[in-house]
Amino acid sequence: MFIWELGAGVLSDSAVQPLIKSIKLAVRDSNAVPSVPQIYFPMDQTYGVYDSVRLSWYPDVNSDSFNVQVSNDPSFSNILRDTIIATATSVLFKNLTPSNNYYWHLRGLNKAGSGDFNSPIMFHTASALLNYPDLITPGDSSLKVPIDIAFKWASVSNAGSYNVQISTSPDICNLLLDTLIVNDTSFVGPELENEKDYFWRVKSLPENETDFAAGSFSDWNLFTTIESPPLVPKLSSPVNEATKISVNPVLRWNPAEYSQYYELRISTDPDFNQLIMDSSGINDLKNKIHNLQPTTTYYWSVKAFNEIGESPWSETRKFTTGNPENELTQLDAESNIFELYQNYPNPFNARTVIRFGIPADSKVQLIISDILGQSKSLISNQLLGTGIYEIPFDDVRLSSGVYFYTVVASTTSRQSNKKNFIQTKKMMIIK
Repeated sequence: MFIWELGAGVLSDSAVQPLIKSIKLAVRDSNAVPSVPQIYFPMDQTYGVYDSVRLSWYPDVNSDSFNVQVSNDPSFSNILRDTIIATATSVLFKNLTPSNNYYWHLRGLNKAGSGDFNSPIMFHTASALLNYPDLITPGDSSLKVPIDIAFKWASVSNAGSYNVQISTSPDICNLLLDTLIVNDTSFVGPELENEKDYFWRVKSLPENETDFAAGSFSDWNLFTTIESPPLVPKLSSPVNEATKISVNPVLRWNPAEYSQYYELRISTDPDFNQLIMDSSGINDLKNKIHNLQPTTTYYWSVKAFNEIGESPWSETRKFTTGNPENELTQLDAESNIFELYQNYPNPFNARTVIRFGIPADSKVQLIISDILGQSKSLISNQLLGTGIYEIPFDDVRLSSGVYFYTVVASTTSRQSNKKNFIQTKKMMIIK
């Protein structure tokens, strides 16, 4: 027969639990005396008890109460305590003499009579408490502690093991770790989170059968873990495999979390064996490059740094430059909105420049038309990243008169609220 209960365990008061009480009443034999109780703590030959001990045992289905006796000899010729426990399965025994052997036993009682005592159980009181260890690493109020820190503390004489606790608050309600370290004064705990407060403490435990009792815990030591290394940057513009890029382009990337500065590298091969630039310490989210070769393919990537370390390199993007004489040029400027600027000069004779702004990655068309609706494309569905662009316009075949230029943009970014943009402006040719 087995009986189980959900509650505070063997130290709970089963008498006030209706379910377990009703089970006992249903299965017990009213004519049978109680069987010998089973001991829970302290077991025989227990060492390290100090000035008090809680004697505890398992419940017995046929027992209404328990008779507990404590003596300083195994024959119980000199009984120090003789008590009846009616509603619990434990009793606290105080004011123990240091460095002394004690014996205890108990028996169950009911209306049918008394059960037998169990065999005498000996426990030994210690002469003194162990000191708590001095905590070494991490020290109290330490900052920028590595998340894989090795915890260290000073050894304590006569200690055989140590109870280490790590918590997210200075109490045991939020324990992250509660472990036993044997014959060592350091260990590497679980990997912690970055930029978070933790508390830790240690208690000394005696070697087996020594004349010392476990000490109290040390005070909690507070420490704060180090900030996170930077995350990998995400490139912004030019978009990957962009063509007709300016020989003086502006390369942009999004901010990487925890970063303080960046490094940019550019090469003519995807493995970056032929570097044409490797610039570190960039505090901005962009970098203007000068005097690239026309009609040449380049590869670029970025990594982030902070005082903790560095991120891996970002993805590698490539772009191909155009002809600076008649191709699109990206300026070193930001654009927060779609915008088409007035061409300059205007009116013009032979050559003018058209400028427009793109706030998000977009497919762009730039169309020139006359008053009769005849048109030609300067830019045809070209994928452009955020920025301000300009392109020259020169067509000697056109006669004097009024013309129109229209920019049409369709964003490819899911994060952009405005998906499409179209705007037209007027310009005049005078010959």
